[in-house]
Amino acid sequence: MVHPSGLRHAGHRITRGERWVLVIFVLSEDVIHEGRRTSELGWDAKESGELDMASAIFHTAIEMDGQDHELHYSLAQVLAMQGRPDLARARLLAAVNRYALSPKPTVALASLLQRAGRHRAAIRWFERTLDLAHDPSDEEAWTAAFQGGLCSAKLAYSHPSHAEWLLPRATHWLTCALESCPAAQRNEVEAFLRQAEALHEALAGRSAAPMAS
Repeated sequence: MVHPSGLRHAGHRITRGERWVLVIFVLSEDVIHEGRRTSELGWDAKESGELDMASAIFHTAIEMDGQDHELHYSLAQVLAMQGRPDLARARLLAAVNRYALSPKPTVALASLLQRAGRHRAAIRWFERTLDLAHDPSDEEAWTAAFQGGLCSAKLAYSHPSHAEWLLPRATHWLTCALESCPAAQRNEVEAFLRQAEALHEALAGRSAAPMAS
């Protein structure tokens, strides 16, 4: 199998035997690599906490290769760390527009919208992430199921008229998250699932406490 290195790729989990993978990188003289190579300096600056430097480097890399979705995604991460969510969202949308099959920018965009209190918009992007991430145990899929479930439950609590379609989605997503969640977070997911189920009962005429944050 031969494909561009930036293309999202993965292998299905094996159920028995042993998998061997031989990876060979081929650099074409006809393809510009300066943008991706420059971005490596940006990642180093980001890891060392030099966010202004990282932002400047990623901007330069994008000027070299504006079609590389990873560059826009990396710049969005830096902008979010700088407390500039509007600019970060714009870069994430740019990443999605350049490569629509990756769930990384979609779940990051959903998380930014969630933190901004835009739960409806966040739910749409969490849902898109789950459509793209086919393995439920992937980090992006698990985050989308868990946070998407929380978003749906909170929105149902604040807008009871929408609970009929929001709460089944919340319990379904939280159940999916529970099936593939890390062991350290299992109790947390179970607690939120119980709250979502209790909320469903409350809105059907019984009493329940508000969703925790």
